Amino acid sequence: MSMIEFATRVQSLGLILPALLVLLKVTLILVVARLLLLAVPHTSAAAKHLGITLALCSVIAIPVIGIAVPAWRLAVFPARSATAAAEQAKVIGATGDEDEMPGTVATAITVAKAAHVVPAEKLDALSRAVDAVKSSWQGFLLIAVSSVSLLLLLRMIAGVVGVGAVARRSVEITDEESLRELDRACDYLRLPREVHLLRSETVSVPVVWGFFKPILLLPGGSVEWPAERLRVVLLHELAHVKRCDGVTLLITKAAVAMFWFHPLAWSLERIARAECERACDDLVLDSGTKPSDYAEHLLSIAKTLPRVDPFRNVTLAMSRRSQLEGRLLSILQPHVRRGNFTLKSVATVAVLSILMLVPFASIRLVAAPQPSSSTVTVVADKSEKPATFDLEKLVDTSNVLLAKYDHLVNRRAPQSGKEWYQHGYELHNHDHFREAIESFKQAIAHGYRVEDSMYNIACGYAQLDDPVNAVTWLRQAINAGYDNYSHIASDSDFDPIRSNEAFKQVMTEAPEHERHASEDRLDSATREYQELRSLPAADGEAWFSLGMKMLPLRQFDTSIEAFKQALAKGFKPATSMYNIACGYARKGDVASGLQWLQKSVEEGFDSVDHFDDDSDLDNLRSNPRFAEIRRLAEDLRLQPSDGLLGNIANAMFKNNEGWVDALPRFRAATQQHPNLGRPWFNLGFAALQAGNNTESINAFKRALDLNYRAPTTMYNIACGYARSNQADAAIQWLQKSRAAGFQLSNYIDHDNDLDNLRSDARFRDLRRQVRADKEAEKDDN
Repeated sequence: MSMIEFATRVQSLGLILPALLVLLKVTLILVVARLLLLAVPHTSAAAKHLGITLALCSVIAIPVIGIAVPAWRLAVFPARSATAAAEQAKVIGATGDEDEMPGTVATAITVAKAAHVVPAEKLDALSRAVDAVKSSWQGFLLIAVSSVSLLLLLRMIAGVVGVGAVARRSVEITDEESLRELDRACDYLRLPREVHLLRSETVSVPVVWGFFKPILLLPGGSVEWPAERLRVVLLHELAHVKRCDGVTLLITKAAVAMFWFHPLAWSLERIARAECERACDDLVLDSGTKPSDYAEHLLSIAKTLPRVDPFRNVTLAMSRRSQLEGRLLSILQPHVRRGNFTLKSVATVAVLSILMLVPFASIRLVAAPQPSSSTVTVVADKSEKPATFDLEKLVDTSNVLLAKYDHLVNRRAPQSGKEWYQHGYELHNHDHFREAIESFKQAIAHGYRVEDSMYNIACGYAQLDDPVNAVTWLRQAINAGYDNYSHIASDSDFDPIRSNEAFKQVMTEAPEHERHASEDRLDSATREYQELRSLPAADGEAWFSLGMKMLPLRQFDTSIEAFKQALAKGFKPATSMYNIACGYARKGDVASGLQWLQKSVEEGFDSVDHFDDDSDLDNLRSNPRFAEIRRLAEDLRLQPSDGLLGNIANAMFKNNEGWVDALPRFRAATQQHPNLGRPWFNLGFAALQAGNNTESINAFKRALDLNYRAPTTMYNIACGYARSNQADAAIQWLQKSRAAGFQLSNYIDHDNDLDNLRSDARFRDLRRQVRADKEAEKDDN
């Protein structure tokens, strides 16, 4: 078959109009996604990445749903006569019917033949060529577009195969320090999947690849990395695994391959990769890593990068030059909005997107029927008569999708050992210890991660305060090959039985090198503690870092003291208070733990997920006051809307209407807790976003009277006055916030709330002073 014949057959299928409709829908989705990104420049990287990923997934799903789901033909065009419809049906897909009305070219050829100006055989050849073009040009266009898409998909597949080949030739890392850091990173991120750590001279930057069996490839030069660099690299790369970024990368790349001709697809894919890396950076910074140190590690890795990265299209790499500048700015900005989503939240957003996407993708716009009927019609098949649009079909379809979502959330019983292990891990994290134990026993029966499953069973029995079974299973785990004694020594799951003699006996049997390693870490942290005590000017960040080191080493008193020193120096007050609560909880001082936990909530700690998942708080959960503090944390969360849909929408997009709707809730919180500064601060912030400047100023002043986050509160009062066009008061409060220690340099150049002041000479003078201070600080550093 010739190419022209093939293209003619493709065109005869009548695909060009459906293809144009798909392109129109895809363009609408991409335009909306791009406009929303422009409208919310200050939202978190994780929210931006989630929004773009959903948009690009929708782009792929549009043609698939259009094929799989019966069409809903909505009659919106003016009605045509039966004759006109018949004529239209006649010419669609025509390839030169003799009854067809002759076109301009055909008329010209006929006239030329009658005049005998051009030889007849040449005119016949021209006529055949015109017919061939008419019957095949659309087919050629579709074939060309599809061919380029296929080539791009093949290139992506070749990249995946290439990475797999490199992984197979890589050397497995076996040194204890690297594996220990890998375990710590997996534990911190609560990562249930096993990750293989490899080293290869082929890659020049840390790379994570794979989903079901993820691998982490380190470059050959990583053998010379200091321990801190290895730690942040592992945290960053494993954050990709936890977020399932490998899957989203391939999906977004597939979307670009399918719609390679669409500039918005390329633009959103580039933004998605950048925001993906920043979201993982946020997780690293949440672990307590100092931003300046993390930025230095990124720069050090970037210096060794080659100009060409052969695996760029199919791998997630920690440091690439094209993204470096934006990431460093994000890392070093202390007030950038950070945060990530749980898997359940992502699944919920995805299902809601599908519920909206299915009707949109299946819509077909057709002409209205003859004016004898006033009903909207749906034509499911060309051979069928138009039928009245049935709303019940839409309801039934939604019910089916919701049932499938319910099946997703309430998953079937695990089948494989891996599924049992993951199920047990989830149950253990939610304090369902007996059910978790049974799941891990099923994993053992399937031969999956036997020693780890035994260890987790021991943890479950320890949490149930059953030392006999806990020690029995712990010994079985050690006999089966579990030899990470340092993890056993720091694992808070064993806190309820640490005074048990049998457990102590197990710990005395640790190999000498394990005991020495643990002793070395303790000695190092102790020396750091002595050094900080001898330096009265030591900053809060250094004390906070020491507290993070001492807590897993079970030096609870020292850890608590370190966090209190960080608190006294004003470093991360809410988080420091929360960690003090964790120290007291693990120490067994429930009263002090609850007291500091409530202080942290009142100060602004609102990571409610930690209340459910953090094992450091296990000793507090059975106390009735713990539930009260958790409810307080929910009440005082600074979020614009209640409910699932509101939270999802406002997590992704800055919606002022959401803040307006939420104002009654924030006002109610101030009435319930009139002597707490945080609800007044929240009300001030919400009112400012909603445009109620006077209410905002009054609420912030009340928060200031209660000594809540004075520098930040003063700055927000200035913003309220600025938006009210009260320049004198606004500049006065800006100067007060600066004197109180607020970092004006991070906001004064770009905060829209200050736009009304930018033409004021006093504001320009203040801005020059702030910039000069910042330059002087850089010179001092």
